[in-house]
Amino acid sequence: MPWWRRFKGAILTGLALAIVATVLNVIQRREEAALRSPEALKPVIYRFEKDDMMAVRIERPDGVLDMRKVDGEWEMAGVPWRPARSMTRRVAHQLHDLTARAEIVDPNPDRSVYGLGEQAIRVGIALRDGSTLNFVVGDPNPTGVSYYVMPEPGDRVFVVKKSAMDFYRLDLESFRENRFATFDSEDATTVRATVDGRTIAVERTGELTWRMTEPVVMDASRQEARTMLGRVAALTAAAFVEDHPADKARYGLDPAAHRIEVRLATGATFTLEMGSEIPDTDPPQSYAYCVEDDAVYVVRNGLLDAYRKPIDDYRNEVVFPGRHEWNLASMTVWKGSSDALTLRRTSDGWRWPDDQAVPGQTPKRVAGSAADLRVVAWPTDVTASGLDVPAAIVELAFEDGAVERIELGHTVSESHAEGRDEVRQYVRVGGKPDVFLVGGTLGDVIDDLFREFGRKEERQAERRLDLAP
Repeated sequence: MPWWRRFKGAILTGLALAIVATVLNVIQRREEAALRSPEALKPVIYRFEKDDMMAVRIERPDGVLDMRKVDGEWEMAGVPWRPARSMTRRVAHQLHDLTARAEIVDPNPDRSVYGLGEQAIRVGIALRDGSTLNFVVGDPNPTGVSYYVMPEPGDRVFVVKKSAMDFYRLDLESFRENRFATFDSEDATTVRATVDGRTIAVERTGELTWRMTEPVVMDASRQEARTMLGRVAALTAAAFVEDHPADKARYGLDPAAHRIEVRLATGATFTLEMGSEIPDTDPPQSYAYCVEDDAVYVVRNGLLDAYRKPIDDYRNEVVFPGRHEWNLASMTVWKGSSDALTLRRTSDGWRWPDDQAVPGQTPKRVAGSAADLRVVAWPTDVTASGLDVPAAIVELAFEDGAVERIELGHTVSESHAEGRDEVRQYVRVGGKPDVFLVGGTLGDVIDDLFREFGRKEERQAERRLDLAP
């Protein structure tokens, strides 16, 4: 090999080694800089998973707070009320990865200088693995942006961020859950309320259906039932008044002006009694007594509005809850004395009885108007409904095998003040005796469907004549 090629190889090898050495040197310097950085020098006080916190005990000069997680829910020992979820989350969030801003070098033997004496707040945390974390909460440091803390056992004093320790000094009521009606609306089976002397009760009859049992029996609006439940489930206490009240009459609660009872699928109940309105409150507030907590609170009056509507407002307007046009497999339609017209729904649209594709959107409009049928009124006089001989019938067959039958009677026209007329039609569903009025859309699109089918039949008849010998 020529000497110059050996020389070239030696140069390239030397360059490669120099580059590698430079890179390693840079990495080493960065690591050394990181170790010297303030972040790397911060002592780690605690490190654990937030969900591993199972108990919190806070010993304060004014009392002891003993919170424990039982079956996934936090409870407060010795009292009927629950600890505030915001507080238990805050304790876990602030402690699970706690580092010190600094450590006091040669701390004063008199720990009271840092607020760590006999009157200090002591906190104990129990973790899932059985280990415990204990520390003493001190005073703010001279700058007011940090707090002193001393883990126990031990005598090391650290300075930590203010937000990690300041909330332990909040008043005791800050640790009390102000959402005292903590239940999921989907778990409720019945609601019974007596408001302004009128009792109204609804019960769940299916996943999406409700029925009113008082003061009348009728299908109830799912939306209204959810509103009644939601107003109670979201209830918060504006103030905590008295636990285990000896004299409820002083709050207008003996007897109570209003009462709401919610029963859950588990058999548990939540009962709320509303008493006297508190003068000069905006928005208006009243005293409320939670039977299960045996405690008096102050709450807003607005939740009662959901129970004060006219009875007709609670009627179920959705004829087929949870059903839609896209859930249909087929539909059969009769109009007057005509033969049945059965259409089948496929992945690419609707098809006539002879399996020809139906052009346009008419079948989809019929299916949608029928499956999404909405009630607009409940007439008291149905003698003129015309349902003894229905003007049209629609039978819906859904993909899950369910079949629903709609009978359409006479139409009526209702005039509005602005000069607009609205057509409504009498309807009966599934052979039930209830008769109600719906918009005239379904009847109109059924007319369109039979008109289009008639045109199709005429075109086919003409083709047969053209092809005849």
